[in-house]
Amino acid sequence: MDDEIELSLFDDEEHTAHLETISISPADEALPDDVLAFLADADKEIEAFFSGSEKDRRFGFFPSDYPFVYSHLLAVRQLDEHARRFCEWGSGFGVVTGLADFLGFESCGIEIDSRFIESSRELLSAHGREAEIFEGDFIPEEFTRTELFESGGRTTFLSGMNSLDEVDVDIDDFDVIFAFPWPDEEEMYRSLFLRYAANGSLLVTFHALEEVRVYRKLARRG
Repeated sequence: MDDEIELSLFDDEEHTAHLETISISPADEALPDDVLAFLADADKEIEAFFSGSEKDRRFGFFPSDYPFVYSHLLAVRQLDEHARRFCEWGSGFGVVTGLADFLGFESCGIEIDSRFIESSRELLSAHGREAEIFEGDFIPEEFTRTELFESGGRTTFLSGMNSLDEVDVDIDDFDVIFAFPWPDEEEMYRSLFLRYAANGSLLVTFHALEEVRVYRKLARRG
């Protein structure tokens, strides 16, 4: 039925788990008016960024297809009604973090690029969202890493400051984690999730070819 993804960047007795691929179809529902208004304002912020002098590709920001992501997050919400806490790794302008808040998640985003922090917080606040944006990176210090993970000219920059440490929250406190990894980083994101996420939690990833993938972490049987 569902595929399994084996451990890759680590494999020891302490971490015996696998990822189960979950097949979901996007929810076939029109976006609510308040979500459309939120996305319209987000589009203005993103267009201004790409047309302005502050654009810097070194940090690899590229927007998701937000209505497409929303329809899948709604399907995830319907799949697991008990899922409550949501975290976006690399939240940019906070759009997916905001969409999760619209869907009833207790939502937060983690973003390392200071240029996006204030803009995302202002966007969320302007639309009455209670989602939080934390500044820093999302990778625990003890996770095996180099200072930069290279990805086709783009990079995930690591500060050494884990945002969740500052607010006494761990990766395994979240029911759903969302990310938009560059292709060369997919294995790293999955391995990070496998090592630190709670059993039963979901990893939702967006991919540039109009694809959303959903995985559930399960303890290794036997």
